[in-house]
Amino acid sequence: MLRPRTRCPGARQSLKPLPPDRLERLRRWAADYDRAVRADQPASLPAIGRDIAALLNDDGWLESCLRESTGDIALEIRVPADPPDPEEQALAAALLDVPWELLTSPGRTGPALLLDFLALDDTRLFRVARRIGPPPPDTPQQTPPAPGDLTLLFMAA
Repeated sequence: MLRPRTRCPGARQSLKPLPPDRLERLRRWAADYDRAVRADQPASLPAIGRDIAALLNDDGWLESCLRESTGDIALEIRVPADPPDPEEQALAAALLDVPWELLTSPGRTGPALLLDFLALDDTRLFRVARRIGPPPPDTPQQTPPAPGDLTLLFMAA
């Protein structure tokens, strides 16, 4: 069984396995996104983001990650480089094709708004990384930055 994982670093790192039975749902998000972009219908995008959030939060995982992290929100989608099973290959391709950038905060109710996107949060940077294969073994572990903001002031004379 393929175990693609999403990573939500912050105060802690955690991994969420996604079982293969999610394949059709993943494919639907990509197809719905493609249709909305081609038809210039941005109002349908938050619904996709909410559905993605619902999948990641089915056990409270996403909400916990967002609550416990203090800095930027990084979502890493990692799949095997060459899955041996055709079903696993299809799931890996579908995971990479999902419009993760549309992710919204979990538990939103009411009409869908474009402002629901995590990417539009003014206080926290949201970034998505899609990776194929394991990290190289000689890659040093990154240390998380210390909390705090970098402030620059530029003056023109």
